[in-house]
Amino acid sequence: MLRTSTTTLARAMAALRIAPAVVRPTAARVLAVTPRFYQTTPAVHAAATGAGSEEVPEPPKRPPNSFALFTADMSAKRPADVRPRDWFKQLKPMWDALSESGAFSFAERAAAKKAGPKRPLNAFQMFMMDQRPNMPADIQRDMTKVATEASRLWKELPESGKKEYQARNREAMRKYMLEVAMGEGKGGAASE
Repeated sequence: MLRTSTTTLARAMAALRIAPAVVRPTAARVLAVTPRFYQTTPAVHAAATGAGSEEVPEPPKRPPNSFALFTADMSAKRPADVRPRDWFKQLKPMWDALSESGAFSFAERAAAKKAGPKRPLNAFQMFMMDQRPNMPADIQRDMTKVATEASRLWKELPESGKKEYQARNREAMRKYMLEVAMGEGKGGAASE
């Protein structure tokens, strides 16, 4: 299959004086000329091109920092005649002029949103962390080598050993889900 870029295609069309409406790059043609490492998962590609009906879930949002909380609070106070772009240019000097106690309150709110339960390791990750101290020092320095060696050991591990790690993972996940349900941090009800 001949791989050409869209710019090469556009140049060829211009040289042949072909109207762009005649040869439009379709999703399949663009995908054919896109290097493999730039291609996405089928669900993301379908959502981007409008093909298929799969819904792509939104990625999780990071907790806001103190300046982001300040701008969110201040954007509600923006005068109607001031453009948002100009308003945000005015916010930075206002943030710099904010007293230490005022900035501290935003920092506290940001820390409360950031704090909270951390998702537990999966069964393989627990196994890898247990095996890492037993590995030679030269392997321990390179995480790729650690993961490769742990993967080899995991495949050799009997099913009973894997079930032990899977049980540990289920228990850790149960505790995590309980903490999330109780609203402890990470945007939960208790952190608002």
